[in-house]
Amino acid sequence: MKIGGPLETSLHTCGKPKLPPHALPPFYCGPPAPAAEPINFTLPDPAEPLRVRRPAHAVGAEYMAKYERVIALMKALPHSDPRSFYQIANVHCAYCTGSYRQTGNPELDMQIHFSWFFFPFHRAYLYFFERIAAKLLGEPDFALPFWSWDVPEGMRMPSEFANSSSPLYDPVRNPRHAPPTVVDLDFVDVESNLTDEQQIRRNLRTMYKQVRYLY
Repeated sequence: MKIGGPLETSLHTCGKPKLPPHALPPFYCGPPAPAAEPINFTLPDPAEPLRVRRPAHAVGAEYMAKYERVIALMKALPHSDPRSFYQIANVHCAYCTGSYRQTGNPELDMQIHFSWFFFPFHRAYLYFFERIAAKLLGEPDFALPFWSWDVPEGMRMPSEFANSSSPLYDPVRNPRHAPPTVVDLDFVDVESNLTDEQQIRRNLRTMYKQVRYLY
């Protein structure tokens, strides 16, 4: 086994993901074959508008409607389009389900959770998600609302996610965790059945321990 060095994988060897039996399609998370050579990333122009992210529970109905619109635009794109909601979701799927293996350590998954890799991967993932969203909306300063888990108001899912007519709605999402329920941030198949106050205290302890561990 190769010890030390950067984590690497080959984008040409995306395999079948390891998913639970009840998972819905797609069962293959690999990206579509590129039509051209990848474009090297360049830092944005400092003169571009600065994006300011605000907490989802406090952005207001008008801003959430804009977020709903951009998700609808992404979902309307063909699955073959790398900007589509389908392909953006597949990027995350490919790096957390064993689809990619580590170069030099083929017995190991390229796993973006449960390690220091969590923060840098998801920061880059959200950065490009946000750039795609701003481009589709035609608003260069559009910023994603963020999940403010460290305040009680942010521990409830925004109501738009429970509206079956909203593009943010997911029929597979557990309705027992829909608003106004305080979400259990340490949920693993078993309901906690705590009061709101107890759940909030438990959530704060859970996130504090997880962030401290990752850093």
